[in-house]
Parts: sequence; C-alpha cells; structure tokens
Amino acid sequence: AGALTKDHLEKLGLLRALLKEEGVECLVVTQTHNFAWLTGGRNFVPLNTETGNSQLFVDHERAVVVTTAIEYPRMSGEECVDFEVMEADWRHLPRSMDDIVSGLAR
Repeated sequence: AGALTKDHLEKLGLLRALLKEEGVECLVVTQTHNFAWLTGGRNFVPLNTETGNSQLFVDHERAVVVTTAIEYPRMSGEECVDFEVMEADWRHLPRSMDDIVSGLAR
C-alpha cells in the first residue's frame, strides 16, 4: 500500500475522462472499496461502515486525500504516500472535512 503506481494513474485518468465526458468538475470518493481501488490505500478503522476516515477529492488536475488529523500520519506516511494529503480537525467533524473539500472544489 501507499505508492502511486501506473495502475492507479491509469484509473485516475479514466475517472478524469469520465468527469470530462459527463461535464462534472470534481468528485469526492468516500466508500472504502472505491478509495482503495483508486489509491491503493486502506481507508478504514470502523469495519462496520462503507465509508472510512478519509476521502479522495478528484478533479481534472488534482487528487487529494482528505483525512482527520489523527489519521494524517498514517495516510501520508503509509497508505497514500504519493498523494497530497490534507488534514481536518477531528473535533469539528464532519464539518472540518466538508470545509476542506469545499475549498478544493472552488
């Protein structure tokens, strides 16, 4: 886990092509299986939910992992090392993550 491979770059390219084709500016990936498919990173702590502690923001130029401050070291240092990773204050979840994603979408 962690390294951005040719396979992941191809998948991000396909996703960006679909965004362009559909006229969509950006997408936020929240489900753990989709996150793993696009990044190779594991995005789960609670095993009983479909969403994890991180999200992947994708637009036509960037792919940014948005996670909590608690998970930031693991996501940036182990799971998604080749991605830009931004951390949200866990005390203000989910608003703090939503605010980061909104800022990226502008």
